[in-house]
Amino acid sequence: MESRPTVETMAVLAMDRDLEIPREYIEVAAKGYRSMRPKLQMLRALRLQYLPPVIEPAAALAWIRKGGRNE
Repeated sequence: MESRPTVETMAVLAMDRDLEIPREYIEVAAKGYRSMRPKLQMLRALRLQYLPPVIEPAAALAWIRKGGRNE
């Protein structure tokens, strides 16, 4: 199975946004995306449990360390 998005797709998206990005950079970005794709899919599959209505930075950091769970 071919990885998505392809280098060509990324180049077209950049061009559509009037971005002049060298092909080498797009290839590096595509390679980075491919390497992170399994973890991104795993994160997208997680059911999000939202924070309580009042939050402070220390509590937010603890929540992040627990993997975004309110347990």
